[in-house]
Amino acid sequence: MAIKRILINKDATICNYWMGDFRSTGSNLGADEVLETYKENVNTSGSLPSWGRILLQASSSVYSASAYTSGTYHLIMRHAQSVDPVPSSFELFVYPVTGSWTEGTGLDHDTYRDKGAVNWEYRTSTQAWATTGSDFETGASGSMLFDTGLEDLECDITTICSGFKSGTYDNFGLLVKLGAAEENGSDEYYIKKFFGRNSHFKSERPYIELRYLDDYKDNRGNFKYDQTSSLMLYNENNGIPGEISDLGRFTVTIAETASAYSLVLGDATYIGNGMYQITGAVPYSALRSGSGFFDYWWTGSGANLTTYMTGAVSITQKIYGSAPSDNQLMVKSFHKQIYKQTDEAKIRVKFYKPETYVTSVMSASNFDSNWLTYPENSYYEVYDYHTGEEVIGYGDYTKLSYDISGSYFFFDFSSLVTGSIYSFNYYVDEGAGTNRVGSSNRFKVE
Repeated sequence: MAIKRILINKDATICNYWMGDFRSTGSNLGADEVLETYKENVNTSGSLPSWGRILLQASSSVYSASAYTSGTYHLIMRHAQSVDPVPSSFELFVYPVTGSWTEGTGLDHDTYRDKGAVNWEYRTSTQAWATTGSDFETGASGSMLFDTGLEDLECDITTICSGFKSGTYDNFGLLVKLGAAEENGSDEYYIKKFFGRNSHFKSERPYIELRYLDDYKDNRGNFKYDQTSSLMLYNENNGIPGEISDLGRFTVTIAETASAYSLVLGDATYIGNGMYQITGAVPYSALRSGSGFFDYWWTGSGANLTTYMTGAVSITQKIYGSAPSDNQLMVKSFHKQIYKQTDEAKIRVKFYKPETYVTSVMSASNFDSNWLTYPENSYYEVYDYHTGEEVIGYGDYTKLSYDISGSYFFFDFSSLVTGSIYSFNYYVDEGAGTNRVGSSNRFKVE
């Protein structure tokens, strides 16, 4: 769940467009399917400009959620094709709005006859903007340069959202506008259009995307001598993950069953979501004739020593030589056929070595009867099953975790559109480039 999308729940275009006999300063476009930002000159000298700006707002819940203490926020708006001229070589800026506003129900962007708030002059039916064209804070912002003008907006607004989280700014939403150089210059920038939240193209509606890293490596099933590896402890109370209260220091020891050998790996770290992690290496000189190793998670000493968990660890030698290439791996994904948009699910993925690699390289002493392997760098992407269109691309923010049972990732289905059918693609990069190794069965979001 390293990608979370938050749909915009309120938007509108505000403008002072010159209609010949009046300006559209009192017109509302809150229910329009399209959002517009522009600068147009009414006369050739540019002394009588018209401007269009965009207001958007998303729920405050994502900014206040304690689970999202890190990561970056990005405003995504999809370009809307039209017969109107498209500006090129310009920059759009995003700022936090400093006053509440009413979306309104206006639709008419042809004759601007739908009156009411929000508009260029008023933020609500009774409250005017302190400065016409909206009130906004310039201390935090995001921006994006456009070349052809046909690009989507994908703008990092982390500084703004951090201000919402910290309380520096109240979440009254965002303003998207041309820069001061474009708005106040003599050139025209008419007309950049985006799909709004009321668009009947659901997949094109604007949203804020939170991206954060959450891949975890648990080497319980593939711990190697002389190689730094990690072990995890998963703490749950009635199925709910959480931190162990009043724990203090949490120390981990590796011990072998048939000898007196033991090694203190060190103190574990709580990394959230009920998970504790210890990272360390076991030297090859520790190899004994015993049947296996155990890890002990304990606190205290003497009469006060408490062991919280004892687990089994598979520790093997590094295998040198040719490993299977990415495109030789086999993949199987485990998920349901139907999900609700409110679901958050753990998707289990298993990568397998091909039989030829297993039988020729793996010795009988460490043969894995299931051929299971644990790629260090594996990723998922989401695509629309019918159109083939990429919905969520693969990258650092879609990296898979793994434990002794294989790989996995957490996915928030609110990022997808109801009524659509999707599938996951899986990619692996083991140093020679990233290759797609397989796809999942399709699933539907309701």
